Amino acid sequence: MLRKGLFAAVTAAALGFGASQAFATPSDVKSAGECNPWDEARCMEWCQSQGADGGTCDPGYVNHCRCVWW
Repeated sequence: MLRKGLFAAVTAAALGFGASQAFATPSDVKSAGECNPWDEARCMEWCQSQGADGGTCDPGYVNHCRCVWW
């Protein structure tokens, strides 16, 4: 009987925690069309791997990166 009660309590706690996380919203959510601060470095590396001289984040381009060739 004690095992069933303990299992029910743990299950209810896990479900409660999961529900609270599901409804939680990060304060700095960005839309899919915006760039994040770490995207600049990622784009620089990606563009250079493609043979470009540099790159910057721009949601209108492939892989959200605008590559620059000088």
